Amino acid sequence: MSAEGTERTSAEAALGESEERFHAIFAQAAVGIAQIGLGGEWLLVNNRFCRMLGYSEAELRSRTLQEITHPDDGDESLAGRRQLLAGEISSHTMEKRYIRRDGTVFWGRLYRSLVRDHDNEPKYFIAVVEDITQKVQAERALRDSERRLTLAQNAAHLGVWDRDLRNDAIATSGEYASLYGLPFDHPPLTYEAWLSLIHPEDRERIRELMRDTVERTQVWDAEFRVVWPDGSVHWLLGKGTVFLDDAGLPVRITGVNIDITERKQAAAALRESEERFRNMADTAPVMIWVSGPDKLCTFFNKGWLTFTGRTLEEERGNGWAAGVHPDDVDRCVAIYASSFDARRNFQMEYRLRRADGEYRWVLDSGVPRFVSDKGFAGYIGSCIDITDLKHTQEEDLARQKLESLGVLAGGIAHDFNNLLGGILAEAELVEADLAADLSPAEEIARIKAVAIRGAEIVRELMIYAGQDQASTIEPVDLSRLTEEMLELLKVSISKQVALKINLDKKLPAVWGNAPQIRQVVMNLVINASEAIGEKEGVIRVATSRLTEDSGSGDYVRLEVSDTGIGMTEEAKAKIFDPFFTTKFPGRGLGLAVVQGIVRAHGGAIHLVSAPGDGATFQVLLPCTSKIAVEIPRATTSSAAERATVRTGTILLVEDEEQLRFAVSKALQNRGFSVIEAGDGSAAMDLMRRHLHDLDVILLDVTLPGISSRDILEEAQRTRPSLKVILSSAYDKKTVDASFIGLRITHFIRKPFQLVDLAGVLQDALSS
Repeated sequence: MSAEGTERTSAEAALGESEERFHAIFAQAAVGIAQIGLGGEWLLVNNRFCRMLGYSEAELRSRTLQEITHPDDGDESLAGRRQLLAGEISSHTMEKRYIRRDGTVFWGRLYRSLVRDHDNEPKYFIAVVEDITQKVQAERALRDSERRLTLAQNAAHLGVWDRDLRNDAIATSGEYASLYGLPFDHPPLTYEAWLSLIHPEDRERIRELMRDTVERTQVWDAEFRVVWPDGSVHWLLGKGTVFLDDAGLPVRITGVNIDITERKQAAAALRESEERFRNMADTAPVMIWVSGPDKLCTFFNKGWLTFTGRTLEEERGNGWAAGVHPDDVDRCVAIYASSFDARRNFQMEYRLRRADGEYRWVLDSGVPRFVSDKGFAGYIGSCIDITDLKHTQEEDLARQKLESLGVLAGGIAHDFNNLLGGILAEAELVEADLAADLSPAEEIARIKAVAIRGAEIVRELMIYAGQDQASTIEPVDLSRLTEEMLELLKVSISKQVALKINLDKKLPAVWGNAPQIRQVVMNLVINASEAIGEKEGVIRVATSRLTEDSGSGDYVRLEVSDTGIGMTEEAKAKIFDPFFTTKFPGRGLGLAVVQGIVRAHGGAIHLVSAPGDGATFQVLLPCTSKIAVEIPRATTSSAAERATVRTGTILLVEDEEQLRFAVSKALQNRGFSVIEAGDGSAAMDLMRRHLHDLDVILLDVTLPGISSRDILEEAQRTRPSLKVILSSAYDKKTVDASFIGLRITHFIRKPFQLVDLAGVLQDALSS
């Protein structure tokens, strides 16, 4: 091969090697490199640039340069391009943002130049891009941090200082000067100049403390006063650290100052307030206690400590409970804890041991206390000794009960004499009808109505005495119940009175006890009739629903009004008091019972009346979303007999002979076989003899001889399947309390109608 050929071959090899090296550098460079046409098209792009943008090379070629440039950087990028094309600059550098394929942004430093041909005509651009995202983020974070620090210093009035211990020069931040009452641009202070600003009473202490900090502790922590040029005194808190050189010698101390004047003034005011409170509390004629937000007591005044004979340390926390009577302590602590959790006022009575060992009754009243900047701070309470007052009240109450007993007895006697007179009169009419071979059905119905009224009077007394708990609570249709009661009451009100009825048939149910609500309707209507007397008049009975707009909540309203004589303000103030009456002596218990029933149902009762304008009673009862239960209607004896499909043998245990005789005869008429027992001993003997012949025992709760509980226990032990129906004048809840541990499946309350007894018997025989 000629020398010329050899030389050409070597040149070609060198060129190929050079191109290979260039390609390797281009493809594997740690920066993005691209060759971009004058129209913005991608001529050549390396892998690094593609990875930085998240595109493949093919995908990137389908995008323009403007599409991957952040809009906020587009103008500057185009301006640099125009300058390169115009020959104004030879290269262009900028920091710009690029939009990746996934929509995220990264920061790049762009180095851009323009390649020209031999005629100096532009050919293409070469761009080199370095990813500087982390650097930009770090710089921004630093700027943000410095800005936040400056803002925090300014907001907190934080003065930063640095003292060079070698030349005693002090460098400070802008806020530092204001802490000493100096202008913002005041030149840095020397150490001695700084000391001269400290309050004379604190100066020597601070000088010694600074010397100890530099020479020994290396930690500066001090509170001190400074005197401003205007003469005002301010408190500062100083904190700092000493820096040592390589030889362990102190060279600098750096720290901060904070204005704590308000805190110091507040602390001083608090101390003064606490001292003033303590003086007032210790001289107050009551026992005072204070607790914190953790329920633990922190303070007891001198009156409490003198009363209990204990020290403040002994009473603090829960120590006070040791002086409460053992029978009262659980209730006392429970009331305190529940009131505390609800942040509500409370008042309770309990017995507290006096220093001489005697337990005295105290009235304890507590109220929550709040501090404006901290919120709930605990409770403050006061106690007074009410032992002597309670004794006086008990004596007064005993006297009132004796007086009330006489009034009540007169009222009961009056009502029952009327009822018995009515029964005797109706019985004579029955005899006359029978003698004349006429039907006495109307008279018998009236006798039954009078007997029911007598039972209602007894029920009123039991409710008033707290012996009728009426435990059956269910959804009740007030309009339907009122309508049924008015049918029964039409014969009881004056013949001169017109009854006007307006009952809303679409009312929601109320959650209550049907017999007690009947009691309310009956008492209000009869009260209205008696208010009118023998004159002509009108009684209006209406039911309606109160909407939310009324402000009374979700309630159903029963309204009973009359055109009677009305009441004075004095009478209205006492109308719900037991035994108070505007009628003849002995009456008035009915409205006291009404008020008790309404309150027990979570409702309210209102009265509007004036002399000569009649009276209007409004009863509000809370609604329930549940459907009202069907109220069973009274059935006639013939209907009851048709409904009686099962019979059997009954052991009837009843010590009232007349009642036992009537019930026995009625049951026999309905096909039952009846065995009678007049006391517990006879009942036990008969039950054992006829144990396997009996189907049902109708057992009175109150018996002479062997108790009804013993009889029930024996029946359930010897023959568990034997049905037992308990009967009593008391409500079932009261009866249940006497038979704890025993199973009671059937119960009927006295006085009962035979039709109701037949229904209970059928339930027992069918179960």
